[in-house]
Amino acid sequence: MSRTYLIEHNSNDTALFSSNQHEQLTAVERAMREGHVVDSLTQTKFQFDLIDFVKAIQVKRLKDAVAGRLTFSIDGYIQGALSRMLNDFYKHSRADEAAPTFKSYADFLAHIEGLSASEQSLYETGLEVTPSVERIRNLVGFRNELHTLIAGDPDLVRSRYEKVVSGEYMMPTVRDMLSSPRMRKLSAADEEQLRLICEDDYPNDAEMRKELFEQYKLDTHIKLLTDHKFAKDKAESLIVLWSCVGADDEAAVTDEDDAFFTMDTQTQRGLLRSTLRVITDTRKEAVLDNRLSTLEKASLRVEAKASIAALTVHIDHVVFSNLPN
Repeated sequence: MSRTYLIEHNSNDTALFSSNQHEQLTAVERAMREGHVVDSLTQTKFQFDLIDFVKAIQVKRLKDAVAGRLTFSIDGYIQGALSRMLNDFYKHSRADEAAPTFKSYADFLAHIEGLSASEQSLYETGLEVTPSVERIRNLVGFRNELHTLIAGDPDLVRSRYEKVVSGEYMMPTVRDMLSSPRMRKLSAADEEQLRLICEDDYPNDAEMRKELFEQYKLDTHIKLLTDHKFAKDKAESLIVLWSCVGADDEAAVTDEDDAFFTMDTQTQRGLLRSTLRVITDTRKEAVLDNRLSTLEKASLRVEAKASIAALTVHIDHVVFSNLPN
């Protein structure tokens, strides 16, 4: 586990980071001489603000990519949390003799769809759902902050993740997101993994490798179609649970709001890693983009490098040390 040093600056502890290990050590040594270092894991604070991090990004393309990835990620977390709640209800119905029984999963979904849209409905089955409800509300709070950031930045108002009516930003609702589950497609990275499997199985038979590869692609495509159909089948149930949770996805946001700090550490680290990945990918993609000038590419690389260094330090923070990799 790496050690984290904090440097006190203007009465606030800020985590030290640098893209260069020598610069990092030199800065720590200088701070030690000046008496501004807190060298104690027990005193280390996690003070990173992800929303402020996005606000501070200067390169338009990089900021756009990060905001887009985070809106996608947070919607995924919300949908995942509701899906887990749905699965917990189903498991509870099968394990608890006092709970209603269902002939099929379709009957169970029909039962959920018939619930009244109140938080009380979540507790009537006897299942403890308070932690799940609180987490979903927390995720929605972060989502509101993120979309408020986008709405306040003209460069981030992009048609690919919201509608603009009469020049006014219209934040997409959670209900709309749940009602239209995305159809996952086989990515280039997925295809490469399938190709590697075929090469392992038939290293000396090119024709067999090609035939097996096409079969694997077809099988995977069928599975993705099946998964999408299942997601559509349970979409209405998720919407009902969402209504019962009672989170406000249009709540006003102030500068004092910071749902990221009250998230569970698993989700915090997941969002940090997602941000790191999109910055890394954007830096690589910009190399081959002829629409960008040499100066624009250089500016993007410089800011991406500093951002990657900052995020890496925070991802390695001691607060995440007990999480599984």
